[in-house]
Amino acid sequence: MSKSRNVWILTGLILIWAIIATGICVKYYGENAMLQRTVESQAERLGKIRMEVENATERLMRASEEAGEEKAYGTLTILQEISENMMKIQKIIGGKIKVNLAIDYGNGTRKWYNNTLVESGTTLLDLTIKVANVNYTSYHYGAFLNAINGVENNPKTNNYWLWWRWNGKNKEWRLGSLACDKYILSNGETIIWIYENTFQWPPKPP
Repeated sequence: MSKSRNVWILTGLILIWAIIATGICVKYYGENAMLQRTVESQAERLGKIRMEVENATERLMRASEEAGEEKAYGTLTILQEISENMMKIQKIIGGKIKVNLAIDYGNGTRKWYNNTLVESGTTLLDLTIKVANVNYTSYHYGAFLNAINGVENNPKTNNYWLWWRWNGKNKEWRLGSLACDKYILSNGETIIWIYENTFQWPPKPP
């Protein structure tokens, strides 16, 4: 009788433990599901914010290019200050972008680095350093490239490294008007560095 009673007590304790454990599991499962939905919602919001910042950065780069081409240096200085802050924001938000970069050595050799993955907020100088050996000098207006992979600027022959951006809207190459460390890359963008003769200005596009 005592043995049978003990079995029933043990069975009851096991059932109580099972009920409590199930309740705890249900509670934590619900909290975890809610947390997961919150994380997904925040990730979606962050993605939208990232896209807006990237679009704003791209518009800022186009405005900076136009200011540089028009030699509106006062406006360009303001835009560059804004772009530096935009770069910081992009790096805080994070995320990856893909860009296409080519290096043309001016001797018939052109190497492409397509779909190169970089952090959002990366500059053209950052990207170039990522794929090549770069020598540059920093000035108040920005970085000036002296050499890529050992091919140096040559003042005697007027050969210098210049960068061009593919304008998909107008289907044409646009000569970069910003220093490479001031130019923030956009997702899917195509850039080319060309070692070319600058005696006649503007030089021929790629």
